[in-house]
Amino acid sequence: MKFLLSYHFDRFFMVLGISVVVAWALTPLVRWVARAVGMVDQPSTRRIHTVPIPRGGGVAVFVAFHASLMITEFCTPGTLLGSLGPNWQPFFLLASFILLLVGLIDDAFDLSPWLKLAGQIFVASLMYGAGARIGTFFPADMPEAVNYALTMIWYIGIINAFNLIDGMDGLAAGLAVISALGLAVCLASRGQFSEALPLIALCGACLGFLRYNFHPASIFLGDCGSMFLGLVLATIPLYTGAKSAFLASVGVPLLVMGVPLFDTVLAIWRRSLRAALPTLRGDGVRSVHVMQADKEHLHHRVLALGLSQRRAAWLLYGISGVMVLTAVFASFFQSRATGIVLLGFLTVAFVMTRHLTNVELWDTGRALLHVVRTPTLNRLVAPIYMGLDILSLVLCWFFSNRLVGIPATRMHLLLPMPLLIVPIVIMLVLTNTYQRSWHHVRIRDYVLLVAALVAGWVFGCIIIILFGLRFPGWWRQAVVFMLSMPFPVVGIRMVRAGIVEGVMALERARDGDQEREQILAYGGGRTFSSFRNIFNVTRQWKTRNIAGIIDDNLAFSGRIIEGIPILGRPVDLPRLVRKYNISGIVITAELSPEHRREIRRMADELGIWLREWTWAEVDVADVAEEEGGENRNDVS
Repeated sequence: MKFLLSYHFDRFFMVLGISVVVAWALTPLVRWVARAVGMVDQPSTRRIHTVPIPRGGGVAVFVAFHASLMITEFCTPGTLLGSLGPNWQPFFLLASFILLLVGLIDDAFDLSPWLKLAGQIFVASLMYGAGARIGTFFPADMPEAVNYALTMIWYIGIINAFNLIDGMDGLAAGLAVISALGLAVCLASRGQFSEALPLIALCGACLGFLRYNFHPASIFLGDCGSMFLGLVLATIPLYTGAKSAFLASVGVPLLVMGVPLFDTVLAIWRRSLRAALPTLRGDGVRSVHVMQADKEHLHHRVLALGLSQRRAAWLLYGISGVMVLTAVFASFFQSRATGIVLLGFLTVAFVMTRHLTNVELWDTGRALLHVVRTPTLNRLVAPIYMGLDILSLVLCWFFSNRLVGIPATRMHLLLPMPLLIVPIVIMLVLTNTYQRSWHHVRIRDYVLLVAALVAGWVFGCIIIILFGLRFPGWWRQAVVFMLSMPFPVVGIRMVRAGIVEGVMALERARDGDQEREQILAYGGGRTFSSFRNIFNVTRQWKTRNIAGIIDDNLAFSGRIIEGIPILGRPVDLPRLVRKYNISGIVITAELSPEHRREIRRMADELGIWLREWTWAEVDVADVAEEEGGENRNDVS
C-alpha cells in the first residue's frame, strides 16, 4: 500500500513540476508573440484594466498541460489508463486543440457569440463520441437524445462559466487551480489516482501562468485559455462518476466549480430578463440579448465594494475554497455525500443571494411588476385566480391523502374530489371573491374568503355522504384538506402585494439612506397607515425616509408599525432630531389646536419643518392662519 501511494505521489509531483515549469517558461514567449501580432486587449468602459494587455495566454496553459501528461506517460507507461480509457488523451488532445483554435480566432478577430457557441458544441460532441456522457453514471437507462442534450448543457455551461468569470487579473486561473485541486482530492479519496493526473497537470499549468497573470497582469488567458480550463474541468467528472451515487457524482463537481457557475447562472438570469423587458436596462439601449456582455459579474460587484483587484481575487478564492472543502468532505463520507452536497449548495445559494444578487432580484421584481400591471392581465385576473384556486385545491386534496396515508385508489382520490372542490368554487363565486381587488383589502376580506372555503367544504362533505362515496378514513382526509386549503388560496392573493413590496424594498436598498431626507411621523394610528400607503405608492421613499414614529401613547413605545419603529414621545424630539438628522415632522394623528401649537413651537426651536397629513401635506402655519380667520369672523 505504501509503495502504491508513493508511486502515485511521485507521478503527481512529476506532472505538477513539468506543467509549472513549462507554463512559467513559455508564457513570456506567448506574450511577446501576442503583442507582435496585435492580439491585445484594449481598455474600454467594460474592462477593468487601463493599459493594453496581450491575450492568448491560454496557449501556454494548453502546451504545459499536454506536455506534462505526455512526458509522464512516456516515463511511466500506462499512467493514464483506468476509467479514462486508452483513447482518452488523443480524443481530448484533438477536442481541446480545436477549442483552442476557436478561442484564438476570437481573441484575434472577435468572433460572434453564435460562432463561438457552435465551436463549443462541436468540441462537446467530439467528447460525447469519445464516451464523455452524463448518462454513463445515471442510475437508469437514458434515451440517447436526452443523454446528448444534457451532456451538451454540461459542457457549454462549464466552458462558459470560466469564460465569463475571466474578467479580472488572475481570477479564472486561480479558481481553476482551486477547482482542479478539489476534484483531484475527491478522486484520490476514491482510489482514482490515475484519473486525478490531468487535474494535477491543470493545477501546475495555471500556477505557472499565474506568475504573469496575477495583478498586475502582463498577459491574459484570453478565450482560448478560459474555455480550455472549462473543457478540462467538464470532461474529467464525466469519466469518473459512479452510477451508485449520481447526485454526488454531479453535485461534487458543480460545488467545486461553484463560483464561476454561480456567476454564469446570474448572468443568464439577468440577461434573459433584460432581453424580455429591454426597459429594465435604464441606459437607453433597447437591443439587449442573452449573449451581450455587461459589467455586473461577481468580480465587478466585489470590486464595487471598494476592494482592490488583489483583495477581490483573494475573497473569491476564499469563497471557492470553502465550497471545495465542502465537496472534499462529502467525498470522504460517501454514504452521506448527497446530503452534504445539497446542504453546501443551499448554504452557498443563501449567502450569495443574500449579499450579491440585488441586481437580479431587482430585475426580476421589476419584470414581475410589469407583468402584473399589464392591462391584458388585469382583465384576466378573475379567470387566473379561479384556475389557481382549483389547482391549489386539487394539490391540497392529494396532499391530504398522502399525509393521512390512505391507499391512493381511484375511489379514494378521483371520485370524491370534484364533489368536494366544485361546491367550494361555487361558494367563492357567490361571495364575490373574484370581483375583489386583492391588492387593496382588509382583514375582513381574508376572513370572508376563509369562511367561504369552509362553507363550501361543508356542502361538499354533505354531497359526498349523500352520494355514498365515503371510504375508510375519508373523514380524516377531509379534515386535513379543510385545514390545508386556506394556505395556498390566501397566499395566492398576497403574491401581487408581495411583489410590489419586494420591489420597493430592493429599490430602497439600492438607493440607500445617505442622500434621502430623514423625517418623523407623529402618530401611529389609522392616519399614519393612509400616509404610509400614499408615501409608498407615490414613491416618495426615493427622496425621503421615515426614520421612525413619535406617539403620545406609552403603550406603543418600542413597537413597530408597518415596518417603522416607534422611537419615543414628543419630549424625546431634541434627542431624535440630533441622532437621526431629522429634517421635519409629518403629523399623522388628530391633535387639538393647543397640542398642535406646542409641536409647532418645538419644531421652530429645533429648526425643522412641520406638516400635517390630511390626504395631502399642508403647512401648519397656513392651517393656523385659516383657523385664526375663522375665529375673527365668529367674534365679529
